Amino acid sequence: MKKILSLILMLGLLSSCQSVDSISLDDLIHLQPAGVDGQGTVMVSIDTSLMDVLYEETDLSVYQIDNLFNSIEVDFNIEPYLVKNGDHVVGTLNYNKSYGVNFEWTDNSIEVTDLPDSVIVSEDVLLEHMDFNFSSYSGDGSLVYYNQHDDPYINSLTIFNQNEFRNGEYRNGDRLVFSVSADEAFEKAGYELEVNEFTIVVENLPELLTSLELVDEDVIEKLETIGLEAIEQYLDEQDEAIVFHDYEVERQGLKVYEEVSVLPSQLRDINLELSRISVIYYKGQRAWDGSPVEDSSLMLMYEAQLEIDGYVYEQFQIAVSNYRSTSTQSELDDTVFDVNYYGGVQFVNRRGFLDNIYMEELTKYDSVYYEILTMDTINLTDSNE
Repeated sequence: MKKILSLILMLGLLSSCQSVDSISLDDLIHLQPAGVDGQGTVMVSIDTSLMDVLYEETDLSVYQIDNLFNSIEVDFNIEPYLVKNGDHVVGTLNYNKSYGVNFEWTDNSIEVTDLPDSVIVSEDVLLEHMDFNFSSYSGDGSLVYYNQHDDPYINSLTIFNQNEFRNGEYRNGDRLVFSVSADEAFEKAGYELEVNEFTIVVENLPELLTSLELVDEDVIEKLETIGLEAIEQYLDEQDEAIVFHDYEVERQGLKVYEEVSVLPSQLRDINLELSRISVIYYKGQRAWDGSPVEDSSLMLMYEAQLEIDGYVYEQFQIAVSNYRSTSTQSELDDTVFDVNYYGGVQFVNRRGFLDNIYMEELTKYDSVYYEILTMDTINLTDSNE
């Protein structure tokens, strides 16, 4: 019985590992001399596209292909860290042959040239090949960085941001210190590390908008158009009536209001006029984790007379707010207010909406409690005075 089972297993293995014609590795295995003259070695890289070739030309499973690929090794006729210019280095291919795949590798040698007498890795060499990618805005900046050096030994250096614990809070002017360390192979290859740390300065992150001092007529005209486009986009997305608060009910006081429903189609025909531009700069602390938050919001206020069933709402207003207006003052007309990401569109009938209602709602948003640092406003009509 055991012999029968063994035969069945062997037949199954042979059927899943059918032999194929030889697969050439000449364009898939790359040899690269590295290190300094007399202490060099030859680095091997295997193109991962070989796995695609195996998938297309064999019946192996993905698991088997992965095992076969990882079994590939190259041995050389010269010991590592003894390679020098002029050496003819020949590689021998080893791999798991039980999968029935035949690899052919004829381009298996390399003449060693151009190994330097020494390699001193300076701060300039490191920075030249470092890729620093900052995102978000000043005060909320995040950093992802990469060592992009082609030299495998320099690329193997461990580079650590000592200010990683503040990642997500960087602001322009911050100095970030990076430590640099090498492994044993780096030193065996004859490389010298000139520095064990370097510093970069955070710069060119967008600044939160905190004032409207550079807003001129051209900027106002652009913002007015962008705000109207945002309102139109909002109305296009509504499939039911919009409810707004009428605070002018019999003028009974600021806290008294009546909910009024209006169809999106009824709002398309009204003549909206941009009456106010405001920027609110604030900071605070998130209630759920105590982490700090610093942000700003740009708001455009439009006014109109809205008539519903014969009744005229004299103080009807639509507010369009852009959460996190991360623009530098000098680029206000180019970078603020993305119509594809506006913070909200609100509707109300009452004068003084921005000062009273919006400020109250701001302190409740997402359980975050804010301190208003600055609020800069441009009034374009007399209705908000």
